[in-house]
Order: sequence, then C-alpha cells, then structure tokens
Amino acid sequence: LSRYALGITLADEVRFEELPSGFVLWRLPLRLETPVGVFVLKIIGETREETRFAVSVMRKLYENGIPLPRLLKTKDSPPQETDSYFVQIGNQFYILEEFKEGGDVDRLQAKSYHFHEIGKVLAQIHEVLQGYIPEGQKVLLPVIDNLRYKGEWGALKEKLSQEKESNLSRGDRLLLLHFDEITEQFDIAERNLSENIYQSLPKAVVHGDLTFLNLKFSDEGQIIAIFDWERSRIHPRGEDFKNTLMTADRTGGRTYDFNSLVSLVAGYQHYAKNKLSEAELRSIPEILRCTFIIEFLARFLLRRQELEQDLPYKRMLYMISKFEEFKKEFPGTEESIRRFIAAGRQEEHLVNSTATARAKTGDGEKSSGKITLHSIREDNLYYLLLNSLNKEELLKKRLEAYEWFKKTPLPN
Repeated sequence: LSRYALGITLADEVRFEELPSGFVLWRLPLRLETPVGVFVLKIIGETREETRFAVSVMRKLYENGIPLPRLLKTKDSPPQETDSYFVQIGNQFYILEEFKEGGDVDRLQAKSYHFHEIGKVLAQIHEVLQGYIPEGQKVLLPVIDNLRYKGEWGALKEKLSQEKESNLSRGDRLLLLHFDEITEQFDIAERNLSENIYQSLPKAVVHGDLTFLNLKFSDEGQIIAIFDWERSRIHPRGEDFKNTLMTADRTGGRTYDFNSLVSLVAGYQHYAKNKLSEAELRSIPEILRCTFIIEFLARFLLRRQELEQDLPYKRMLYMISKFEEFKKEFPGTEESIRRFIAAGRQEEHLVNSTATARAKTGDGEKSSGKITLHSIREDNLYYLLLNSLNKEELLKKRLEAYEWFKKTPLPN
C-alpha cells in the first residue's frame, strides 16, 4: 500500500474487510478504508503479460465511458504507462480500484430488463474494443477445447460398468444414468461448432466472466459498475454470453432458461452498431452446450467424490434439470436454431418499450385484478406490453401468439 498515495504511513491506519468474489476463497479482494477514500485491492493476473492485457483493457474502457471502477496509479509513476496501475506482491499482480456502491441482482431472480441492460453494456464494451489490441498477452482455452476429452469420458463409463453395483457411489450411479444423453451432446457440439466453425467466427476482446456477481446495478436497473476483468481475452463474441446466463451463484452452479437467453441477445442486438451475425447467433447455443459439457466433465471426472455430500449432490441434480431444459429447446436441429433467432428478433423490437415504460412508471404496486406497468418486477415484458389484460386474457393471448409464431416462416 505504500506504493499508492493513500494518505497513510502505517498499515494500521487502514481498515479492511474481505469481499465475496468468485469461487477461489484464498484470493478474496479486500475493501480498504483510507483517509483519501474507499478502495478494493484484488488480484488481476498471475503473470506480468496477463496483467498488462487486463489492465490495458480496463483503462481503454474506463476512458471511453464504460462503467468500470477507476484504477489508482502508483506514486510518482507516469499516468500513460500501463505498469503504473498494478503492483507485484509475491508471484501475483494486484490492482487498487475505487470501491463502487450499488445493488446486487440475484441471477435466479433477474428479470428481462436486467438481461436487456447487460446486453446493452456488452454491446458497448465490444464496440469500444473493436479493433483494439491490448498490451501484454493473454491465452485461455476456448470453450470447445474440452470436447477432446470425449475419450476419457467414455473410458470412465467402461470402467464403472465393470464394477459391482454395490461398489458404485451415488456419483457413479448418477453418471451412468445420464451418460448417454451427455455423450450425445458431444456429438451435437462437434457437428454444430466444430473447430473450423469456431475459428471462422470473428474474434474480439471479451470480458470472459460477465456474471451477475461481477455487476452492480442502480435502483433504476442500470449497470453502474463492472468488475473482475482478469479473464478477459480475445475470443468470439459469443463466449461473453454464457456466464451471464449460466452462472447461478458463487458455488459455481450452472443454470439456464430460454427467456433469459432471448432477452440477453435481444438487448445486445438492439443496441449494437455491429450486430451479431447469423453465424455468431448460431454459435451461442453451442457455446452453452459446451459449457454444460465442461461442468459434467469437471464434476464427474474430477470431483465425483463430492457428490456423496448432500449439498453438492442437490446442486448437481439442479444443474441436470436445467440441462434437460436446454437439450429439449436445443436438440441440435435447424428448427431449434431458427426458433431462437426469430424469438430474439421479435423481442429486439420491444427493448425500448420496456425501458421507456419502466423509466416513466418506476416500480410500484400491482392494482387488484389487472396487470399494470408497475408489475414489471413481478414478471416479464409481456405483462408490460399487455398491461390492460387480466391474467386469463393474458394467458389466452400468449397461447395465440405462440401458435401463430409456430406457423409463421422466418423472413429472409
């Protein structure tokens, strides 16, 4: 801390507390109260080159008005130098950034307008970073990399199949029960997002971990701070959608629902100057599929013994239930992809209506018997658009719209 101008001479002059962050408990960030303000000290990289990459990206975004915390530079260092904005402690590199107040949103309670807002900010991030070459170097494996472990996955099944039933653990039985349907996902992903297809997608600097855990919201539902850029890298833009949608909580659990996916993509497409191409849109469900595969590999191949504990086992059952939802909606067919793209285009036109109505009305109470604009926190944007209908009429209209939608061909 002596490297920074914090108005202190002794460490005892700083009050600090650990902040929750991510899944690695031994690297929690520290909230520091100093005479000149409140800041957060956190790890940003394991190497100098990785750190330069992340810090240069953060500075570029901050200078272009993206809501990141301000980075503090070290004393007597040139402000134009990236190395002025981090310090080395042991074998790791740290940044000191302003502490940002704001509200947290639970991913499992998030509404469509939250996903619209994230899509908007994500589009702004990609726009600012378009064509930008960060300093340093950062290499992280793409989401399709884990498909190469299909052989190990099959070998484990063969090994367990030779065991006596009485010798199988609860995790072993769960693996064998779902082995075939998980294996099928390898085949679909390899077909629909082959390495050639993946490498042909346009590349950009992505955040890499844009979860609800790394965002702060205003009372009006706007994003006012984006944190944790240590996983930023150059990958296809579709990689930036998976963790927003699928990270359930700090335990690393995965979730999924189709409506939130559509809202996230619709928000992005509505605000983006450089919209996602059809090839990029097609890649997103396959990136989600690969993410489920990664989780199954990690939990069944590496951490299966944890499933003997009730809490990890229940979390696994929850993730499997969400996986079941996903594979029903995205069985790998052309029809499922067309339905997803069409749903996104349909909602894209409604994004402004939702934001405008929320800005005018705020969040109030529901009137009795009617769905009003004030109920936006209680359900999705269709309640907003059909606010004059009662619940029975609303359900009828939704069903009519769904039947029409199934029969209507996509426009060219």
